[in-house]
Amino acid sequence: MMERCVYNTFDPSEPREKLRSWVEVASPPVMISSRSLMARLGLTEHGWSLGLYPKLVLDVHEALRPRKGREVRLPTPCKRISDLDRLCYVIFTSGSTGKPKAVMIQHQSACNLVRVWSDLVGLQASDRFAQMASMAFDNHVVEVYGAIHKRCTSVVCPDLVKRSGPDMLRWLVDWHVSGACVVPSLLRSMSGESVDVSAAALPHLQLLDCGGEALGQDIVEVWSPGRRLFNIYGPTEATVVCAGCEVKLPCCR
Repeated sequence: MMERCVYNTFDPSEPREKLRSWVEVASPPVMISSRSLMARLGLTEHGWSLGLYPKLVLDVHEALRPRKGREVRLPTPCKRISDLDRLCYVIFTSGSTGKPKAVMIQHQSACNLVRVWSDLVGLQASDRFAQMASMAFDNHVVEVYGAIHKRCTSVVCPDLVKRSGPDMLRWLVDWHVSGACVVPSLLRSMSGESVDVSAAALPHLQLLDCGGEALGQDIVEVWSPGRRLFNIYGPTEATVVCAGCEVKLPCCR
């Protein structure tokens, strides 16, 4: 982005044919990957085995390897008003109706989302906010850039941990996570009759941003006491979030 480019992230856990279709639609001239990942996907010829694009594949491990005499200088960020109209990122919808559709988001939309969302939920510099979403899922915009905007700590959650409610609960405790964006079903998998998820049991967890699914009253009753709990909604085309509010007890059925 500092080079005034557009980024488009891919999740390597997706099926190879799906990744191929994304690359075909996005047609990126440059891809940042790694030799090991390309080999795992069966792409021994960097880039060209994916089709006409990308024209160039950069091995991220090789690019970051320290070398004597090599100095890396970061470009100076542009601050021109006209840059707000430039594309920031391209992201794909789920493709449930057919071929995945690429959604293009401008810098002004992404910046506005980050500013409004982080103010709405009250993110603070002292927070340790969980990064739960894949970079190929649009919720990464608020998780990553929201944390950067408010200068708080971003804590990356391992993929295997996210698949298990009990493991997720232990991870929140061990890493002193204070906030997270989650789907209600994940919260439901972490709680139970014999599991204490109260503010006393999880003293660091103070902020929950729920979206992606309907927020049930059972979730509000179990998770909201002693915390700030938000219900967020928005399609990819509207830059992740278009509506949201804090939910407090008592709430209506």
